[in-house]
Order: sequence, then structure tokens, then C-alpha cells
Amino acid sequence: MRKLLIFALFLCSNLCAQDLVSLHKESGVTAPTFFDKSHYKGNEYNTFGITEIGIQKTSCFGHCPAFMLKIKTDGTVYYEGYGFVDKLGQHNGKLKQYQLENILAYINEIDFMDMQDIYSIDITDEPSVYTMVKTQSQQKIIKNYANTGPMTLWALEQLMTQLLNEVKWSD
Repeated sequence: MRKLLIFALFLCSNLCAQDLVSLHKESGVTAPTFFDKSHYKGNEYNTFGITEIGIQKTSCFGHCPAFMLKIKTDGTVYYEGYGFVDKLGQHNGKLKQYQLENILAYINEIDFMDMQDIYSIDITDEPSVYTMVKTQSQQKIIKNYANTGPMTLWALEQLMTQLLNEVKWSD
């Protein structure tokens, strides 16, 4: 329940974040720290040491969207659509830093680098989602087969996929 609440809070825009934190403090529920913007100085952009994030969704025997998305923290986007997606083929684009700020904070908040490398179940014909986070010193890729990973990983996958709607495509 708490994880679902955190995910719902995360989807809210930055404008309502402080109001949500206040409401949840009153309710006794601890809000995620990435909503607390008091530690930011002016327009400081915190990448939490992350240099690149990415997600790759594989196909299945049905109509599963299959694509790869890589985003550098400078906003550079590389995308390749394989099947059952709106954009097929290779595309490049750009995101603004503010569009990445919350997702980078969320990655930091859920301790992505400490998660298991593989989440799987012994069934067939399901898609896999590979989620990647790269820092200056390390890279971590998590395989989530048949959506068996924790809710926080699923939420991250959804947020990264949602970024596709925010990209300003250059082609």
C-alpha cells in the first residue's frame, strides 16, 4: 500500500509536491524524500551521481511493445522501436533537465543499485524489461521477467516509459 502511495505521489507535478508532503505529514504517512526540495539551492540540478538511464522491453508472443530507450542526464535521448510501438526504428531527441529530476531522485530513493540483478519466474512467453542505471563508477542492469520484480522497480519502468511522451524528437 505504501509503495502504491509513493508511486501515486511521484506522478504528481512539482507544483503540488510541497502540498502533498504537508498533507502526508498531517496523516502520519512518511512522504518520499525526493519531494522535499528544501535541500536544493536555486536551480541546482542533482543527478545523484547518475550519468545515464535506460530501459529495454522485449517482445512476447502477443502484442507487447518492444523498444529500447537510453537517456543521458544532459537530456540526450536515444530510442529504438522494434514492434508494437508508435515509433519504429531509431530516433534521437532531447528532454529538459527538470523532466529528469524526479526520476533520478526516485532511482536514488529506491536504492536501485542494491536491488537484485534478476527477477524471474518459471513460466514462458512473457516479456522481459531490462532497466539500466549508469554512474561514473558503475553500471547496473536489472532483468525483470514477467513483472516479478518489486513494485518500486515496476514504478520506475513505468516512469521511464512515460518519459517517451515528454521527448522533443529531432527527427
